[in-house]
Amino acid sequence: MKRSRRSEYGKKRNSSKKNSEQKFQFSKTAPKKSTPTIDRLKSFEIDENQEKKYRNRKVKPKKKSGCFNYQLPLGVVIVIFIVKLISGVVRITDEPKTWKDDPIMLEVERKSKASLQNIIGKNTTFLLVGPRPMKEVFQLKKDSLFPVIPYVNIHLYKGFHLYDASLLLTSQLFAKFSKYYFFYDRVKKSSYQSMTNQWTEIRGKLAGRIEGTNFSHEETKNYHFKELQIAEKEFKITASGLELHGLATLVEDKTHRYFFHFISKEKEGTYFNAPFLKKYLNYYLKIQ
Repeated sequence: MKRSRRSEYGKKRNSSKKNSEQKFQFSKTAPKKSTPTIDRLKSFEIDENQEKKYRNRKVKPKKKSGCFNYQLPLGVVIVIFIVKLISGVVRITDEPKTWKDDPIMLEVERKSKASLQNIIGKNTTFLLVGPRPMKEVFQLKKDSLFPVIPYVNIHLYKGFHLYDASLLLTSQLFAKFSKYYFFYDRVKKSSYQSMTNQWTEIRGKLAGRIEGTNFSHEETKNYHFKELQIAEKEFKITASGLELHGLATLVEDKTHRYFFHFISKEKEGTYFNAPFLKKYLNYYLKIQ
């Protein structure tokens, strides 16, 4: 039977092994005194029998955490956030600038006003009867009479341009000559509004559709004729550089109300010549 090479190797190794202390003895009878150097070397000596009791253990290297890879960009983000937060607080605490200090907003406002003036200048009826386009029907070749209700008639002179009022909500007749407008509205009598309030609501809604438009009025006369209640008004509509000076005669019968208007388109700041308009309104509106 063959012996294993491992057993022969172990036998030779054990037989050749000597006591650890004998390695440092030079004589059996006179052992050499111990010195610090010998003691230090003994501390490094390995006992092979004890060494066999322990297995060879591999120390696995610790994996480096990936958090360090994100620490730098995360820190940068935090710093930027703090800087922006501080700058935002400073901006809020500062006195805010108004839109009047912004040249862009001023330019937008200027263009808006110019566009509005252009619209109103070309289509003044926008403030009077609404956004629907007015289509001219014909021009009067002679003086004409239009009856409305008993005791009330409209007398228009030669040269007036008549427009189609069939698509308008309340206006029954719309006429224009030069810078002057004559038209009237017919509405059902309201049971909860006075005649003046109902008229003011209609005029105010039409004029108030454009921002910055102002509508004002005052009563000059209030009386009765036959079965009719009549009120006379002076009013003015101011809109972006233009003024519409007007007179209105409000007439009420048993079931309906009629609002007659005579208006002159003027530049802003023009003197309101009410007697002049009243003279011509009496020509056009006959209550007798």
